[in-house]
Order: sequence, then C-alpha cells, then structure tokens
Amino acid sequence: MSSVPIAPLAPQERAYARASRADVLAVAGMWIGVVAGIMLKFSFGGWMVLAIMLYSPLILGLPVLGASLLNHALVGHSSTRRRYGFAPRRFRVAAWTIGAGILVAGSTLPDGGDDDAGTSAVTALLGIGAPSDAWANLAITGWWAAAIASVLVIGWVVSDRRSRRRAAR
Repeated sequence: MSSVPIAPLAPQERAYARASRADVLAVAGMWIGVVAGIMLKFSFGGWMVLAIMLYSPLILGLPVLGASLLNHALVGHSSTRRRYGFAPRRFRVAAWTIGAGILVAGSTLPDGGDDDAGTSAVTALLGIGAPSDAWANLAITGWWAAAIASVLVIGWVVSDRRSRRRAAR
C-alpha cells in the first residue's frame, strides 16, 4: 500500500478548506430568510399569490437557484472553493442579501382579495391598518435585491467553472 496519490492535483488547484462559521451562518440565514419569506407570503395571501404562482419560474425560481448555488459554493465542494481554497466574501454577502431580500419581499408585499383592503404579513401580524404604497416599494426593492444578487452569483459560478475548465486544458 503506497501513500502516493493516484492522480496528483494540478498546481492551480488547492485542497478544499472546511467551511468557516461565517459561511455556515450565511447559508443558514439565507435559507431561513428564503423559506420564511415564502411561507409568510403564502400564509397571508390574496391575488398576488396567484401572480406569484403564475410567474414562479422568475419570481421564486431565480432566488432559489441563486440560493442553491450559494449553498454549494459556501459549504459544498464547489469549483469556487477549489479555485481559491476558500469561499470569497462576496458569496457570503450575496447569501445574506438573498435571504434578507426574500424575507422583506414576502413579509411586506401588500395583498388582498376581492372584498377586503390589502394587507401584508407584517401589517397583519402587528395589527396595523392597510399598508401604504411604501410597503409595496419595500417589497419590490427586497425582491430586486435578491434577484440581482442571484444573477451575480450565477455569473460568478459560471465564470469560476469556465476558468477552471480553461486551466485544465
């Protein structure tokens, strides 16, 4: 039995580093924010839930895709972790942005049925009256922050995978 590896690593590849506490906390915060935001929106829903379901590949799919890629990049054996030896800070920032954005969007988006004034999860839970337009703007801003962070993550992961393939050639 020999202790020589079967296939040596390429010089630019590093061993996988163990996920740091900051990585694990960012992933936990991200998933808690995404799941809680979606659950809050569907718990206090109206016609907007129908629109969310209709456009779910864009409205829900993009942030969930970004979250799953971040999950793999921060705590999994990803090409990013292999390339740098650790997960860059930009991935942790994106994880917190996606989690907070979906939580804010899901909890503040005003929604109503045919016969009642609009309400959101926050206004219903706190007993505040009907939300104003500022609540809708806050919800839209939260979703856009999560969507932009998701698109950036997709670009970073694709870029890291391409550069790894080019280096292997």
